[in-house]
Amino acid sequence: MENGKRFGCRGCGEEVFFDVNRNGVRYLAEKAGREYEGGVGRWKQPHRHTEEQVARWAEIVRREEEFLAQAIADGKIVRGQTVEVFKGRKVPKGTVGVVFWVAPQEDGYGVIKVGFTTAEGVKHFTNIANVRAKVEALSA
Repeated sequence: MENGKRFGCRGCGEEVFFDVNRNGVRYLAEKAGREYEGGVGRWKQPHRHTEEQVARWAEIVRREEEFLAQAIADGKIVRGQTVEVFKGRKVPKGTVGVVFWVAPQEDGYGVIKVGFTTAEGVKHFTNIANVRAKVEALSA
Protein backbone atom coordinates (compact mmCIF):
# COMPACT_ATOMS: atom_id res chain seq x y z
CA MET A 1 0.00 0.00 0.00
CA GLU A 2 1.08 3.58 -0.55
CA ASN A 3 2.95 5.37 2.22
CA GLY A 4 1.77 8.99 2.24
CA LYS A 5 -0.27 11.31 0.07
CA ARG A 6 0.21 12.03 -3.60
CA PHE A 7 1.73 15.27 -4.85
CA GLY A 8 3.22 16.74 -8.01
CA CYS A 9 6.91 16.12 -8.68
CA ARG A 10 8.91 19.39 -8.69
CA GLY A 11 10.97 18.24 -11.66
CA CYS A 12 8.30 17.07 -14.09
CA GLY A 13 4.86 17.62 -12.51
CA GLU A 14 3.83 13.94 -12.57
CA GLU A 15 1.79 12.56 -9.66
CA VAL A 16 4.10 10.76 -7.20
CA PHE A 17 4.20 9.64 -3.57
CA PHE A 18 6.75 8.45 -1.02
CA ASP A 19 6.92 4.71 -0.34
CA VAL A 20 9.16 2.39 1.68
CA ASN A 21 10.79 -0.69 0.13
CA ARG A 22 11.23 -4.05 1.88
CA ASN A 23 14.57 -2.89 3.34
CA GLY A 24 12.95 0.13 4.98
CA VAL A 25 14.40 2.68 2.54
CA ARG A 26 12.10 5.56 1.63
CA TYR A 27 11.87 6.41 -2.09
CA LEU A 28 9.83 8.48 -4.53
CA ALA A 29 7.38 6.20 -6.34
CA GLU A 30 4.79 6.28 -9.08
CA LYS A 31 2.13 3.93 -10.35
CA ALA A 32 3.46 1.95 -13.30
CA GLY A 33 1.55 0.52 -16.25
CA ARG A 34 2.10 -3.15 -15.39
CA GLU A 35 -1.08 -4.71 -14.07
CA TYR A 36 -1.37 -7.87 -12.03
CA GLU A 37 -2.47 -10.95 -13.97
CA GLY A 38 -5.94 -11.20 -12.46
CA GLY A 39 -6.06 -8.24 -10.08
CA VAL A 40 -6.81 -4.58 -10.25
CA GLY A 41 -3.68 -3.25 -8.51
CA ARG A 42 -0.58 -1.89 -10.15
CA TRP A 43 3.12 -2.27 -9.41
CA LYS A 44 4.82 0.69 -7.75
CA GLN A 45 7.94 1.86 -9.55
CA PRO A 46 10.67 4.35 -8.58
CA HIS A 47 10.01 7.74 -10.14
CA ARG A 48 12.38 8.85 -12.90
CA HIS A 49 12.17 11.84 -15.23
CA THR A 50 12.22 11.66 -19.00
CA GLU A 51 13.53 14.53 -21.11
CA GLU A 52 10.04 15.05 -22.53
CA GLN A 53 8.45 15.37 -19.08
CA VAL A 54 11.08 17.84 -17.88
CA ALA A 55 10.69 19.99 -21.01
CA ARG A 56 6.88 19.99 -20.69
CA TRP A 57 7.08 20.92 -16.98
CA ALA A 58 9.59 23.72 -17.68
CA GLU A 59 7.15 25.19 -20.22
CA ILE A 60 4.30 25.06 -17.68
CA VAL A 61 6.46 26.78 -15.04
CA ARG A 62 7.54 29.47 -17.54
CA ARG A 63 3.91 30.19 -18.48
CA GLU A 64 2.92 30.41 -14.81
CA GLU A 65 5.75 32.86 -14.09
CA GLU A 66 4.65 35.02 -17.04
CA PHE A 67 1.05 34.93 -15.80
CA LEU A 68 2.12 36.00 -12.28
CA ALA A 69 4.33 38.79 -13.65
CA GLN A 70 1.41 40.08 -15.72
CA ALA A 71 -0.94 39.88 -12.71
CA ILE A 72 1.53 41.90 -10.61
CA ALA A 73 1.90 44.42 -13.44
CA ASP A 74 -1.90 44.74 -13.56
CA GLY A 75 -1.93 45.59 -9.83
CA LYS A 76 -3.37 42.30 -8.57
CA ILE A 77 -2.27 40.72 -5.28
CA VAL A 78 -0.80 37.21 -5.81
CA ARG A 79 1.03 34.57 -3.76
CA GLY A 80 4.69 35.34 -3.07
CA GLN A 81 4.20 39.10 -3.37
CA THR A 82 5.28 41.49 -0.60
CA VAL A 83 2.39 43.61 0.65
CA GLU A 84 1.84 46.38 3.18
CA VAL A 85 -1.31 47.07 5.20
CA PHE A 86 -2.47 50.65 4.64
CA LYS A 87 -5.97 50.58 6.14
CA GLY A 88 -8.22 48.52 8.38
CA ARG A 89 -8.46 48.11 12.14
CA LYS A 90 -7.49 44.53 13.09
CA VAL A 91 -4.03 44.41 11.51
CA PRO A 92 -1.80 47.40 12.37
CA LYS A 93 -1.20 49.83 9.53
CA GLY A 94 2.32 49.58 8.12
CA THR A 95 2.57 45.81 8.70
CA VAL A 96 4.61 44.24 5.87
CA GLY A 97 4.59 40.58 4.84
CA VAL A 98 4.66 38.03 2.05
CA VAL A 99 1.34 36.70 0.70
CA PHE A 100 0.86 32.93 1.15
CA TRP A 101 -2.88 32.71 0.42
CA VAL A 102 -5.51 34.56 -1.59
CA ALA A 103 -9.12 33.43 -1.26
CA PRO A 104 -10.46 31.90 -4.48
CA GLN A 105 -13.85 33.61 -4.00
CA GLU A 106 -15.70 36.09 -1.84
CA ASP A 107 -16.84 35.10 1.64
CA GLY A 108 -20.41 35.50 2.92
CA TYR A 109 -19.92 39.25 3.32
CA GLY A 110 -18.69 39.80 -0.24
CA VAL A 111 -15.05 40.22 0.84
CA ILE A 112 -12.00 38.56 -0.68
CA LYS A 113 -9.46 37.72 2.02
CA VAL A 114 -5.68 37.55 1.81
CA GLY A 115 -3.23 35.86 4.18
CA PHE A 116 0.34 37.02 4.65
CA THR A 117 3.28 36.26 6.94
CA THR A 118 5.49 38.93 8.51
CA ALA A 119 9.27 38.65 8.85
CA GLU A 120 8.75 37.56 12.49
CA GLY A 121 6.61 34.62 11.31
CA VAL A 122 3.25 36.04 12.43
CA LYS A 123 0.36 35.21 10.10
CA HIS A 124 -2.35 37.79 9.39
CA PHE A 125 -5.59 37.54 7.41
CA THR A 126 -7.36 40.66 6.16
CA ASN A 127 -9.50 42.09 3.39
CA ILE A 128 -7.59 42.28 0.11
CA ALA A 129 -8.66 45.93 -0.15
CA ASN A 130 -6.65 46.69 3.03
CA VAL A 131 -3.27 45.83 1.48
CA ARG A 132 -1.22 47.16 -1.40
CA ALA A 133 1.83 45.83 -3.18
CA LYS A 134 5.03 46.97 -1.49
CA VAL A 135 7.35 48.48 -4.08
CA GLU A 136 10.93 48.84 -2.93
CA ALA A 137 12.58 52.08 -4.00
CA LEU A 138 15.77 51.51 -5.96
CA SER A 139 18.72 53.29 -4.35
CA ALA A 140 21.46 54.65 -6.57
